[in-house]
Amino acid sequence: MKNLYFLLYTLLYITFIASASFSQGSGKAYDFTSNYINIPNSTSLNPTSLTLEAWIKADSWAPNIWENVIISKDGWATGDQGYTIRCGASGSLSFLIGDGVPGWHEVSTGPLMTAGKWYHVAGTYDGTTMRLYLNGTEVATTAYTGTISTTSYNVTIGKMSYVPGGGRYFDGHIDEARIWNTAIPQSSIREYMCKKMSTSHPQYSSLVGHWNMDAAGTVVDQSLIGNNGTVVGPTHVNSGAPIGDVSVFTYAASPNLTLANGVIDSVNVTSTSPLSTVHIYRVNGAPLNNNSGGIDSTDQDHYWGVYTSAASSYNYSMKYYYPGNPFYNGTQNYGVLAGRVNGGATSWAATTATHDMPNNKYTATLNNTREFRLGYDCPGYFVNPQSSLSFCEGGSVTISDVGPSTVHQWYNAAGPLTGETGSTFTTGISGSYYVVVNSGACALTSQTFNVSANINPIAMFGSLTPILCDNDMDEAIVNGLPAFGTYSGPGVTGTTFSASTAGVGTHSLNYTVVDTNNCTDADTFSVVVNAAPALPLITQTGSNLCTAPVIGLTYQWYLNGTLISGATGDCHNATTNGNYTVVVTNGSNCDEVSATFILDDLALDESSFENGISVLPNPTDGIVSINSIAQNVNFSVAVYDGQARMVKEILTLETQHQIDLSNCENGIYFVHIFSGGKRKVSKIMLK
Repeated sequence: MKNLYFLLYTLLYITFIASASFSQGSGKAYDFTSNYINIPNSTSLNPTSLTLEAWIKADSWAPNIWENVIISKDGWATGDQGYTIRCGASGSLSFLIGDGVPGWHEVSTGPLMTAGKWYHVAGTYDGTTMRLYLNGTEVATTAYTGTISTTSYNVTIGKMSYVPGGGRYFDGHIDEARIWNTAIPQSSIREYMCKKMSTSHPQYSSLVGHWNMDAAGTVVDQSLIGNNGTVVGPTHVNSGAPIGDVSVFTYAASPNLTLANGVIDSVNVTSTSPLSTVHIYRVNGAPLNNNSGGIDSTDQDHYWGVYTSAASSYNYSMKYYYPGNPFYNGTQNYGVLAGRVNGGATSWAATTATHDMPNNKYTATLNNTREFRLGYDCPGYFVNPQSSLSFCEGGSVTISDVGPSTVHQWYNAAGPLTGETGSTFTTGISGSYYVVVNSGACALTSQTFNVSANINPIAMFGSLTPILCDNDMDEAIVNGLPAFGTYSGPGVTGTTFSASTAGVGTHSLNYTVVDTNNCTDADTFSVVVNAAPALPLITQTGSNLCTAPVIGLTYQWYLNGTLISGATGDCHNATTNGNYTVVVTNGSNCDEVSATFILDDLALDESSFENGISVLPNPTDGIVSINSIAQNVNFSVAVYDGQARMVKEILTLETQHQIDLSNCENGIYFVHIFSGGKRKVSKIMLK
């Protein structure tokens, strides 16, 4: 027998160099005979809408459809009925819910499944319709509008919950059992049928029980609820359920389906036979059953699977492309397509396939579900999985021989490296390296691989005004280097900083640069945003224009846009009509400009009018009296709040009139009284 030997390099970046385990295939399942899994009762397991899901592989079928229970939470003959999904009768499927009358509502199929084959089963109820799905295809439906009776029974997997019912045990494997408190649509069933559950599932928040069977002894609920269960007898086995990290699917009668793994490799399935269901999935890790079956070496990074539920004789063409897979890298001439029909099988074997080496492709005609990965039979040589390894300065690369070799010597261009005789070699220095390994009488020299340390970029933030006011215009951040970096932080959008969005305070902004080698650097910039003063409001009393006095503010009045020399108080006595504004400035040198106040009535003689009108009391609790010494005076009144919003308006011929402000908020108000072209403005306090 020839010497069998293989060596695989693994590249690890310095940011996380640790002993990391693979994501191990589709995990574990339980093999049931006259035993079960018990999950204690909880309110979360008594939903008003429902989905039951599982992968099953029966070893045999009981004579009746109700005798092979998959998932159960029912009291059967009692009013405490609940729900169940079950099978039997030569592969028939049944889904029941109880309404507690007592009465059962069932949707079922005839024989659709074959013993020894994996199937995905699901039953859903949305309040009006019960549905059964087999491998993502709706196979039966019935109408029922009502409730699902609440039951105090535990959930059991592999048998009936109701003890006097005689067990009704499932005979075979069960994996990925799930209970939802909603009716999962067909699209989600198909999307996650051959893919591991994740929080990206559109109905994930409705998952009340998910038992992936990976743990031994205690069946851990992978949902957010924590309905853990215990194992009562079934055997923990490697699962053959077709479940990967990613998957694609088609239900077209003549499929043409592709799943790509970036530029590394991809799988395409086509068929002129009516398949109706095809799923391609990829597991990102080595399988639990890693026996290569006499093949010297197999890909430990990932493997693929094709699942179809076609029941009759069929063929399909599977093309596997590996243009960017580093596994071969010199061993392509000795490549094989390692495969297995049963995903739980203990070993792999060469699949009959055509190997098109110039196009990096295998083509096989298959008539069953299958998992496969790259492999090679070593004829007496060693190959390194990558020709060029790189990292950012300060990092390193680690290369490991995972084969059976026991004697190693690592080299660089200058010769053997002192002390580097282990199966693992780590370096942070650029250069060319290779290893000579020995396994018995077989001494193999690897190909040379080039290690390169890439220089990290140097980030420079650029220019931005360091002190701003929160009412300043948005400002562009300019001259960041290198130019392909990105800005981030409070108030940053693209290359623009918004002081109003960031808000008052001191903010730390970042400029991050990632170059084509994925090496990175960042620069930080601090910007202070000060608060601007409140918007000033101008009020008029005769010729006197005023705004609210605030301690710490300075004032400057303008007429028609021109600064009024010496007008730096909170009030200004106007001598001419025109457009007046006032600018207030706080101690942080932040400004705010009032709205324009139009003064056009200084020519009126208002003294007699003002002296003849009284507005009392002030302050007031709500009732304000306006009195005139003249008789039968026609005057109008308008009351404005501190934001120049009108809150009252009247027209009266009375010499005395009352205004009720009791429904207004406490604060400063301005009472404008008009008569015969004259005006009086009184400021009152509502308390």
